[in-house]
Amino acid sequence: MFAKVLLPHLGGAPAVWNTCVVFYQLILLAGYYYVFLLRRWATPRVQLIVHLALVLVVLAFLPLRIHAFSPAPLNNGAILWVLVTLTLSLGVPLLALTATSPLLQAWFGATTHERAHDPYFLYAASNAGSLLGLLCYPFALEPLLGIREQGSIWTVGYAVLLLLVFACAAVFFRSATLPAAQDAESAPADEPIQLRRKMRWLVLAFIPASLMLSATTYISTVIAPIPLIWVAPLALYLITLILAFSAGLEARLARLRRFGPWFVLPLVVILAAGVSLSVPLMIFIHLTAFFLISLTCHSLLAADRPPKAHLPEFYLWLAAGGAAGGLFSAIIAPLIFRTLLEYQLVLVLAAFFLREPPKDNTPSRVQDWYLPLGLGAALALFISFRFHPEMPNVAIISLITFSVAALIALVAFRRPLAFAVSVGAMVACGILLDATTENTLYVARNFFGQHTVLSRGPFHLFYHGTTLHGLEDMRPAHQRVPLSYYTHSGPLGQMFALRAPELAHASIGVIGLGAGSELCYRTPEQRWTIYEIDPIVDRIARDQSLFKYVSGCAQDVPTVLGDARLSLEQAPDASYDLLLLDAYSSDYVPVHLITREAVQLYTAKLTDHGILAFHVSNRWFALQRVLGSISQSLGMTCYLNFEQVLTIDDLRRGKSTSDWIVLARSDADLGAITQDHRWRKCPPTNFRVWTDDYSSLVTAIPVVFKIGN
Repeated sequence: MFAKVLLPHLGGAPAVWNTCVVFYQLILLAGYYYVFLLRRWATPRVQLIVHLALVLVVLAFLPLRIHAFSPAPLNNGAILWVLVTLTLSLGVPLLALTATSPLLQAWFGATTHERAHDPYFLYAASNAGSLLGLLCYPFALEPLLGIREQGSIWTVGYAVLLLLVFACAAVFFRSATLPAAQDAESAPADEPIQLRRKMRWLVLAFIPASLMLSATTYISTVIAPIPLIWVAPLALYLITLILAFSAGLEARLARLRRFGPWFVLPLVVILAAGVSLSVPLMIFIHLTAFFLISLTCHSLLAADRPPKAHLPEFYLWLAAGGAAGGLFSAIIAPLIFRTLLEYQLVLVLAAFFLREPPKDNTPSRVQDWYLPLGLGAALALFISFRFHPEMPNVAIISLITFSVAALIALVAFRRPLAFAVSVGAMVACGILLDATTENTLYVARNFFGQHTVLSRGPFHLFYHGTTLHGLEDMRPAHQRVPLSYYTHSGPLGQMFALRAPELAHASIGVIGLGAGSELCYRTPEQRWTIYEIDPIVDRIARDQSLFKYVSGCAQDVPTVLGDARLSLEQAPDASYDLLLLDAYSSDYVPVHLITREAVQLYTAKLTDHGILAFHVSNRWFALQRVLGSISQSLGMTCYLNFEQVLTIDDLRRGKSTSDWIVLARSDADLGAITQDHRWRKCPPTNFRVWTDDYSSLVTAIPVVFKIGN
C-alpha cells in the first residue's frame, strides 16, 4: 500500500518495490531485536510500560502519510531516499507491529495457560493472518478501494489492534502476579545456545526467503510473465510456516526427507539442461520444489526450536536469516550476477538439508568417490556434445545426460554432503551450457530485470525477460527498417503516414526506447527526445554491434535517463507535437504512467494540436479500457488500432501484431486518422478511472472486468 503511495513521487523503478521489501525485512529484524532486548533486560512491569507506550506513539503517525526529508531524486540511485523516507513514515508503526507478535507470544509463555509451555503454535496463527492479508489485498481491497480509503481502514484496524494489545497486557499483568508465573519469569534460562546452532537457524531461514524471491523472478522473467505471479510463492512461503509450526512435525519431516529430493532433482535437471516444457508444467515443478524445500527448512527450524525462555532469540535469528535472504536476492544478486545464478546456488545450499545424515556416517567408497567420478564423466560427455553443434538432437542428449546425473545423485540420497556436491556438479554443468550458447550476443541484469540480445538467422532480438522489445534484420540491405511492433504497415507506421504533413517539423518525445525501432521514422527536420528509465536499455540500443536503429537514424538524439513521468515534469509545457509512450508490456504495467494525473501531465506538455500515442500490446491486460475511461473523464478523443492478422511473409520478415491507442483533445487534432477504416473510436466504458489514488491490475484483466465496472 505504501509503495503505491511512493510511486508517483519517485517513479516506477522496480528498485522502489525491492527496497520496500528489504525495508520490511530489516524492520522485522529490528522489531525482533527490540523484543529480545526487552525480554532480557526488563522486568514484566517495565515490558508492559515500554511496549504500551510504543503502540500508543504510533497514533501520532496515523493516518499513514509520507514524511520525506527532501524532495524525491530524479535519478535511479534513490535507494537511500526510499529507505530514509520509509523509516520516517513507517518506521515506528512497523516496529510496533513486528514486535507485538513475538512479545505477545513471550507474554503468553509466562502465563499459567495449559499451552504456555510451548507458545510457538501462535507463530502459525500469526502467519495465517499474514496469508489472509496477502490474498485479500490484491483481490479484494485494491480493486474496490483507493489509497486514502485503504489508509482509513488500516487506521481503524490499528485502533482495534491497540485495544486487543491492552487486553493481552491486562491478562499478562494479572498472570504475572501469580507465584507460579513469577517463578517461571524469574527462573534462569537454560544453557546458552551454541553459535553453531544459531548459524544453522540463520541458514535454514535464509534458504526459503532467498528462494521465494529467486523463484518469483525466474517464473516471471524466464517462464511466463503472468500477472500477480508473485502472490503464489509468497503464499506458499507463508503456508510452509503455518504447517511447520503446527502439529504432526515428526511424521511430516520423515515424509519430506523421503520424497523431497524426488521433486527437487527434476527442477535441477530442467534448470541445468535448459529444458523447455509447457508453461503450466514448468510453473508446477518450480513451485512444488520451492514449497517442499521451504517446508523442509521451516520444519527443521520448528523441530529445533528452543525452550520458551529463548523464544525472542530464536525469532531474532529467523528474522536475520530472512533479511539476509532478501538482501542477497533483491539487492546483491542483481549487482554481481548477469543471470539468475542465485536461484541455482541456493538450491545447492538447500540440498544439504533435504536428507537426514545416516546414523553410521562412515566413509563410503561408492558414494564418496565413484559418485563424483560418475558425475564428472557425465559432465565431460555433455561438454563434448555441446561443442559439436552439428550433432543431432543436442537438446535431447543434454536432457538424457542430466537425467543420468540425477540418477547418480540419488545414490547419495542418504549422505547430505555427497548429495549437495552432486547437485552442485549439475548446476556447474548448466552454467557451462549457458556459457557456450552460441546465439547469445549480450546478457545484462540490473534492478529492472534481465536483458538478453539473441541472434537468430539474420535477426538480432532484444528480450527483457521473455518479452520481445525489438528486433532488427542485420543484413546491410535490410538494416534500419522498423520491425516487430513498429513496421511501416502496422499501426505506428500508419499513424506517421497519415500525419506526415503535420509532423514534418514536429518535436517528438519517445517514452521507452527498446531496440530503438521508432527512431527510424525520424526526418532531419524533426526534433526527437528519448525518455528511458533503464541505462542498460540505452546502452544496448546505442551499441552498433547489436542494433543499428539509433546509430543509423538518430545518433544525435539525446536520452533523458530516469522515470519518464518525473523527467517530463521538468520539460516546458506545450513542447511536443507527439508523445510516443512505449512503456507497457506483458505482466509489468507501470501504473503511475497510465493514471489520469499522468495523462494530464502528458497533455500539458503537448502543443495545442498535439497527440499522444500509446503502445499497449500486451498478453494479459486490456489497457484500452483504462485509457478509454481516462480519456472520457478528461473530455479527450480516443482511437485504437489492434492489428490481429499477419501473413506468413509478415512473420518471416519479422513483423509482430501490435496494439496502439491515440489520444487528442479533439477529433480535428487527429486529422486523417479518424477517417481511416483501420482505426476506430474507443467504445464508451464505465470502467473505474485509474488515478494516483486508485488503480488495480486485477481489474484490467479481461476475465475480471466486472470488478472494475
